Amino acid sequence: MLSRAATRIISGGNRAGKSHHGGGELACQMLGYRPWILREMGLPIPEKPWIRPENLPEEAICFNRASIRIPVPNTCFCVTGQSAKKGIGETMWPKLKEFLGPFITDTHMSHAGVPADFEIRNGSRCVFGSAEQGQLAFESTNYAFTHIDEPVPRRVYVGIRRGSIDQFAQIVMTFTPIGPWAAWIFRELYSNVNLTTKELEKFKVSIFDNPYLPKEAVEEWAKDPTISEMERQARLYGDFTHLVDRIYSAFREDINVVPDFNPSPDEFHGMVVDPHTVRPWAMAYFFANARGDIYFHKEWPAEDFTKMRRSSKGIEDYANLIRKLDSVYPIAVRFMDPNYGPRRDMIRGISIPSVRDDIARYGLHFDTSVKDDLAYGESRVRSLLAWDETKPRDSLNHPRLFFTESCRNLINAMNFYTAKSRPNSEAADEERREETYKDFADLVRYVAVSAVGQMGGMPSMDWNQFGPEDASDLGPTGYGEE
Repeated sequence: MLSRAATRIISGGNRAGKSHHGGGELACQMLGYRPWILREMGLPIPEKPWIRPENLPEEAICFNRASIRIPVPNTCFCVTGQSAKKGIGETMWPKLKEFLGPFITDTHMSHAGVPADFEIRNGSRCVFGSAEQGQLAFESTNYAFTHIDEPVPRRVYVGIRRGSIDQFAQIVMTFTPIGPWAAWIFRELYSNVNLTTKELEKFKVSIFDNPYLPKEAVEEWAKDPTISEMERQARLYGDFTHLVDRIYSAFREDINVVPDFNPSPDEFHGMVVDPHTVRPWAMAYFFANARGDIYFHKEWPAEDFTKMRRSSKGIEDYANLIRKLDSVYPIAVRFMDPNYGPRRDMIRGISIPSVRDDIARYGLHFDTSVKDDLAYGESRVRSLLAWDETKPRDSLNHPRLFFTESCRNLINAMNFYTAKSRPNSEAADEERREETYKDFADLVRYVAVSAVGQMGGMPSMDWNQFGPEDASDLGPTGYGEE
């Protein structure tokens, strides 16, 4: 309650009291002070409680994030990530009437029968909004305080955040981390280590923290066999585990990320490349051990790939870079994007060789024959991540896909590679992917669908099949070693 961060996140399980907290805070902001603080301190409630007294203890006063008393009267914003009928009409409006009922003087209803705004006796006003509204509804807003209940699209938050600058307004987000918009909140806010406590503070509450729920009913619901374990963690404890648009939900940094180490040259080593025309190429190095485990241990670029837009490197530059990155490791196989890698173009009657053909002139032969079926490839990655978590990890029961901790682009891709959200819908598009982390996610997928991913480094594997491509297979514009 007393946090002055620009954004405050309260994630929690169902029925943990999140919306109640957010609605109560919004009501206090409209009053300019927190009456319940006075009650806890043993002080009398003002005779006219809708008017903020001048001589209040600092703990009871509502401040903006610049530590200035919030003005009264003011205009606050209450936004739901659900439909207006459910999120406002059924959830937030009843709570706000419970908190401010005797002070409400005027209410305007929308054509759908849901409140559009209301005013209280001190002149403060609350405006309602819903994520189902268009993006322009959240641009150029200017409110003294905003409460967001349940996850909203990133565009909604950005519009509200931009409009909060003028009044140093705070944003309080309350939600259970489930649905297609939970992933961006986790990625850009909740897990963003670059945000200071002035920018973001986060709190987590559990359904078990709500003393007003019957203990027996909660325990019975918690044991519901129809709820998966991952969904249970989100609905009971508010954990970001059940992100429905996260493609590799089984990936866990505490399991699949290992400390950096120098692999033995005796392992079966390979590399994989996703080339681009304008952006830098995405490249990763991996090895497969005799047990069938695959480790990604080096990547290029080392910087945050999502922020890189252009590269001036040519084919020869990349060839020299790859040779340097190969270091002491005997690279037995090289994979390349099966779409762009072998593609040839014709410009004004002139045949333009493919990236695969061009770099082959420098003695670097890439296999572009990996299967490029998105659903199949992602299922192969999931199979490498799969293991029985109810049993101890041992030589047979363990995941087969690992990343060293310096491979942040690969790790971020595994964490944040998501399905694209359908416009104006809570459903994720199963056939389309967000582009932000797709490049390094594709690298993992290419390895997973190869024979390396299918069988790992098993001793019975015939690794000779991964020799350099036959130049005759490259077509009339192919290049062999000179």
